[in-house]
Amino acid sequence: MHNILLSLTSRIKGSLFKIKTNINVLSKGTWFAVSSKLLIRRNAHIELKRKVTIYEYGKIIIEDNGKLFINESSCVERGSEIIVYKDASLCIGKNTGIGSYCNIRATGKIQIGDNVLIAQFVSIIDGQYEYKDKTIIFGKEHFKVEHVCIGNNVWIGIGAILLPGVTIGDGAVIGAGSVVTKDIPPYAVAFGSPARIWESRT
Repeated sequence: MHNILLSLTSRIKGSLFKIKTNINVLSKGTWFAVSSKLLIRRNAHIELKRKVTIYEYGKIIIEDNGKLFINESSCVERGSEIIVYKDASLCIGKNTGIGSYCNIRATGKIQIGDNVLIAQFVSIIDGQYEYKDKTIIFGKEHFKVEHVCIGNNVWIGIGAILLPGVTIGDGAVIGAGSVVTKDIPPYAVAFGSPARIWESRT
């Protein structure tokens, strides 16, 4: 019963936030599609600046004490899923686009800069299980969190995966389908699995 009440409360808080946001659409230009789900847990915080758009059929969940900040003129396209776990934070900069059906899961901290273009089906995660010790029970222990940072004016191609602990420098390009396991310096063009630097922008 307690879990049902928590879930119901989270849904109500999410619905009220959407209503409040959409009432002010003419003055702020911010819109949250009615068909997108928003769950706001206890003491969670969400802030959407001017001209932010959350498109249809997405899902945003902010767990206890989680923080989601989306700066002005940014958007989350159709069907994308964003989860900010307990005590975690996700910050998205100005004029940044999250493509359709992306998957972003912040367990610690994910920072996405200004003027970032993230194509469809991209996954960004900042936590994973330790796996080398065969006695580990997955889902129970040894979950390691490493922050992810994406600089300004970055382009991430369709279906790319960014793994925990990576930093993508300003102006970098990540090719479609790449798996990023290490830092990518500013203005580098990287692709492959694992992603490797092939050239630099001039």
